[in-house]
Amino acid sequence: MESGSASGELPPEGGGKTTDRLESEWLDSGQAEREMQGQMDSRLDMSQQCDHVAKKANGSWPGSGTVWPAGPRH
Repeated sequence: MESGSASGELPPEGGGKTTDRLESEWLDSGQAEREMQGQMDSRLDMSQQCDHVAKKANGSWPGSGTVWPAGPRH
Protein backbone atom coordinates (compact mmCIF):
# COMPACT_ATOMS: atom_id res chain seq x y z
CA MET A 1 0.00 0.00 0.00
CA GLU A 2 1.57 3.26 -1.12
CA SER A 3 0.91 6.77 0.10
CA GLY A 4 0.70 9.88 -2.05
CA SER A 5 3.56 11.59 -0.22
CA ALA A 6 7.25 10.79 -0.54
CA SER A 7 7.75 10.23 3.20
CA GLY A 8 4.95 7.67 3.42
CA GLU A 9 2.87 9.77 5.82
CA LEU A 10 -0.75 10.61 5.24
CA PRO A 11 -1.67 14.27 4.84
CA PRO A 12 -3.47 15.84 7.81
CA GLU A 13 -7.22 15.64 7.89
CA GLY A 14 -8.73 18.15 5.50
CA GLY A 15 -5.69 18.03 3.23
CA GLY A 16 -3.74 20.67 5.15
CA LYS A 17 -6.57 23.20 5.08
CA THR A 18 -6.72 23.31 8.89
CA THR A 19 -3.79 25.73 8.99
CA ASP A 20 -5.42 27.96 6.39
CA ARG A 21 -8.64 27.99 8.39
CA LEU A 22 -6.81 28.84 11.61
CA GLU A 23 -4.79 31.59 9.94
CA SER A 24 -7.97 33.20 8.60
CA GLU A 25 -9.52 33.01 12.07
CA TRP A 26 -6.47 34.75 13.51
CA LEU A 27 -6.78 37.46 10.88
CA ASP A 28 -10.48 37.88 11.63
CA SER A 29 -9.71 37.98 15.36
CA GLY A 30 -7.14 40.75 14.86
CA GLN A 31 -9.59 42.77 12.82
CA ALA A 32 -12.28 42.36 15.49
CA GLU A 33 -9.82 43.47 18.18
CA ARG A 34 -8.91 46.60 16.19
CA GLU A 35 -12.60 47.45 15.73
CA MET A 36 -13.27 46.90 19.43
CA GLN A 37 -10.31 49.11 20.36
CA GLY A 38 -11.76 51.85 18.16
CA GLN A 39 -15.10 51.55 19.94
CA MET A 40 -13.40 51.63 23.32
CA ASP A 41 -11.46 54.75 22.33
CA SER A 42 -14.64 56.54 21.26
CA ARG A 43 -16.39 55.55 24.50
CA LEU A 44 -13.45 56.82 26.50
CA ASP A 45 -13.57 60.07 24.60
CA MET A 46 -17.30 60.38 25.34
CA SER A 47 -16.66 59.60 29.01
CA GLN A 48 -13.97 62.26 29.15
CA GLN A 49 -16.32 64.75 27.49
CA CYS A 50 -19.06 64.00 30.02
CA ASP A 51 -16.58 64.35 32.87
CA HIS A 52 -15.44 67.71 31.51
CA VAL A 53 -19.02 68.98 31.16
CA ALA A 54 -19.87 67.82 34.70
CA LYS A 55 -16.82 69.54 36.16
CA LYS A 56 -17.63 72.70 34.25
CA ALA A 57 -21.24 72.65 35.45
CA ASN A 58 -20.23 72.01 39.06
CA GLY A 59 -17.74 74.86 38.91
CA SER A 60 -20.42 77.33 37.83
CA TRP A 61 -22.51 76.93 40.98
CA PRO A 62 -21.90 79.44 43.75
CA GLY A 63 -20.05 77.83 46.61
CA SER A 64 -18.92 74.93 44.50
CA GLY A 65 -16.97 72.45 46.52
CA THR A 66 -19.45 72.75 49.38
CA VAL A 67 -21.05 69.45 50.32
CA TRP A 68 -24.74 69.70 51.08
CA PRO A 69 -26.46 67.13 53.30
CA ALA A 70 -29.03 64.90 51.63
CA GLY A 71 -31.63 65.76 54.26
CA PRO A 72 -33.36 63.77 56.95
CA ARG A 73 -34.11 60.15 56.20
CA HIS A 74 -37.52 58.80 57.01
